[in-house]
Amino acid sequence: MLGTDYYLWDLPDDASRENCPHLGVGEDCQIENAIIDKNACIGDGCRIVNEKGIQEEVSDLYEIHEGVTIIPRNAVLPPGTVI
Repeated sequence: MLGTDYYLWDLPDDASRENCPHLGVGEDCQIENAIIDKNACIGDGCRIVNEKGIQEEVSDLYEIHEGVTIIPRNAVLPPGTVI
């Protein structure tokens, strides 16, 4: 898990505080075999576990390469997201 470039109260003008209530990982999350890039917002109750064992997939919120889930820089995963 990579860090952040700024504090939440210093978000750039193009970032929405409504979409990203906090930087980092929310409460009650389960994360396995994943890379979380800088400035990501992982909502409460998210599960990033690749239960289906997908090897390759690309979506708007994440990518999976060689079975590793990648959450890109500045991504916002809504609470309860399951990957």
